[in-house]
Amino acid sequence: MTTVVTARGCPYKCAFCQPLENNHFGKALRRRSVDSVIAELKQIKTLYSPECLMIHDDTFFLQRRWLEEFIEKYPEIGLPFWAAGRADGICKNPDLVKCLVEVGWELISVGFESGSQRILDKLKKGTTIEQNLESAEIIKSTGAKICIDGKGTLSFEQTDDDAGSLVARDRETGTTWNVAGHALAGPLVGTTLSPAPHWNQLFWFSWSTFKPGTRVHQADPA
Repeated sequence: MTTVVTARGCPYKCAFCQPLENNHFGKALRRRSVDSVIAELKQIKTLYSPECLMIHDDTFFLQRRWLEEFIEKYPEIGLPFWAAGRADGICKNPDLVKCLVEVGWELISVGFESGSQRILDKLKKGTTIEQNLESAEIIKSTGAKICIDGKGTLSFEQTDDDAGSLVARDRETGTTWNVAGHALAGPLVGTTLSPAPHWNQLFWFSWSTFKPGTRVHQADPA
């Protein structure tokens, strides 16, 4: 894998990035020309023969005209790539997502951040839970993989429909999971969570979902 940066700065006001983002890169979004990016990637391919690419912009999925030119010229590179987009932008431009996936956008990172609208508003994210869910469905429809970027973890609960079963749904995406950590239905279907490293290798979320009053204590060192 190799990395490239096509832009510096971010126009959004998310509390977990700002004002540090502006202090580092300035308040304006500055983007390289598509030709500059393609020329660098050609050189990298010649020198290092990478198998894939990470576009390390804060938010790659911005500026429709720039992205349309990128879609036109990126087939010269032809590497599968990872890049980030916001849920609201994905919902507004599903056609552009599809075209980018067709030229190589195989892993799409989306900052869901939280399954609580109150928390999203407190973070000044500027997105909604509904947009998070819709963007996941759009990405799923293209065949690309989704990487959910968040400042916490998935939070699980049982609905009335789940009562008495060994499944739970996460509040962030609405995906249904079994106690083994396999996604059975929803935007993340087919995903498997990694087990937490503790004594019996069970998934903590499974226990905490069905026994929400459980308290965890750490033993004092001997």
